[in-house]
Amino acid sequence: HPNTVLQLLVELAMELTYAEAAGISLLEPGEDGDVFRWVATTGAWSSYRDGTIPTNASPCGEVLARDTVLLMRTPERAFPALLQGDSSISEALLAPFYLGGIPVGTLWVVKHHPDGQFEAEDARILKCLARFASAAQQTINALQVAQAASQQAEVRVEQLIALAEISTEFFGICDMEFMPIYGNAAAMKMVGLTDINQVKRTPVIEFFFPEDQAFIVDEFFPRVLRDGYGK
Repeated sequence: HPNTVLQLLVELAMELTYAEAAGISLLEPGEDGDVFRWVATTGAWSSYRDGTIPTNASPCGEVLARDTVLLMRTPERAFPALLQGDSSISEALLAPFYLGGIPVGTLWVVKHHPDGQFEAEDARILKCLARFASAAQQTINALQVAQAASQQAEVRVEQLIALAEISTEFFGICDMEFMPIYGNAAAMKMVGLTDINQVKRTPVIEFFFPEDQAFIVDEFFPRVLRDGYGK
């Protein structure tokens, strides 16, 4: 599910690397420059979810600039903004992930205890999970685009219906299987219907004159499905 997949991913990353915090930072434009947004967090820094930090103030910026997995010990020395956290960082392990071959974010895990250390296997695990982060984000983006397109289509249909309601001309809408989903007052009057529920139960072919029905079924509908329009 797009609302939970990234959160589940960081929880898995923390579990597999025995970290004390984990998160995903996604690059996005900010008013005063690009920032990293913590789109998913867990562990000791879970309260910082949806927070932002400038790219030049975050070790994530260094990871994207170098385009590689990085291990940092006490990164607050180079990135003082991290001192705002409730816990100091003993080690941080960060891996980039990509969309369309371009690095757009990082998956990171943190150990706060001074004795905590990551191993080479942790880097391999994080790099592998980062590929899942990439696939998840790509899916989320695709769903957002589809949702926006669907909303735009709904607005256009509502606008058409608003115009049809005041029109004295026949106007109707059907789905891709040519089942009616709307007919204005002129359409209902033409067929002798009284409400929209009757419209939806009436085969669309009945909205055409009998002498035109063969042409509609044999030529017009197939042309619409093939070319996207018909005359």
